[in-house]
Amino acid sequence: MTGINTLQNNRKTGFTLVELLVVIAIIALLLAMLIPAMQKVRETARRIVCANQVKQIGMATALYASSCDDFLPWYGGWDPAFKWPFSCTIDLPYQPHGNCPVDKIGYPFVAYQDTGFGVDDDGNLRPLKLAHLYEAGLIPDARIFYCPSEQHPRYRYESYTKPMPPYTNKKWGFLPQWINSSLSSEPGFGNQWVRVGYTYFPIGSKVPFNFAIQAPAYTPRKFEGLDERIPYLTDRIWKRDEPVSAPIEELRKYPKPFSHRMGGVYAVNALFKDGHTIYCKDQDAFSHSSWEAFEIGQVVYQKFFYDTYRHIGKVGR
Repeated sequence: MTGINTLQNNRKTGFTLVELLVVIAIIALLLAMLIPAMQKVRETARRIVCANQVKQIGMATALYASSCDDFLPWYGGWDPAFKWPFSCTIDLPYQPHGNCPVDKIGYPFVAYQDTGFGVDDDGNLRPLKLAHLYEAGLIPDARIFYCPSEQHPRYRYESYTKPMPPYTNKKWGFLPQWINSSLSSEPGFGNQWVRVGYTYFPIGSKVPFNFAIQAPAYTPRKFEGLDERIPYLTDRIWKRDEPVSAPIEELRKYPKPFSHRMGGVYAVNALFKDGHTIYCKDQDAFSHSSWEAFEIGQVVYQKFFYDTYRHIGKVGR
């Protein structure tokens, strides 16, 4: 009798297969509910870190200007009349009163570029844009130039600290890098550039308008000349990876190129002249008429960023 009672007790305390499956289903359901919430929390934390980095870049830019006769970091192009720090136009040909030559290296995410325009008399790469803050020691760690939410390998810090053999210097700002080679998972794309994860596109309040491209004729040379109503730096905004020959219907299938997106909502941190930042998630700023035209090569990037930054500026006021 004792053996029979023991067997019955064991049967009463064990799980049936149905009960086990129910428990597993409940756990799976809870995980399905929790994982998106955890992802949202992680993205919120990364966004806060990113916003703090944008503020640091703003403070460094203001310090740079205060130490350099109010000059902004050199935007690109080259003019022998300008010494460090440099400044430039974005569209106009060279003119005697101080505009630079046509800007061949003016993309807003480039920090160093191995071209004739980007090399000084000693053969060293000249810093462009935000790289001046690093060269001046105002941004001591180049990781600040990369948003932690960024997933695209071309705009991550780690991509520019892996030099091609036989080079071994892993310090940021040196070329050639593995990311630019034909051997990487993001092959070559025809250049030797060091990119950053933020878009630096200063717009001046009194800069002449170029009606040919419907945008300011050049970037402002000095900090005081920034338009206080429009941001001069945001998280990455650029083209999707599809070639410009792809039909717009194909392009629309791919996510827009932002560091921050959650549930189909795109957003950027934006920095203004007075140092304040906003988190812009107004989708009108990312769907105006220049967007699709820019992606298929019908609008130059100066026009595209001018329109985009003006939209973001309206949100920030």
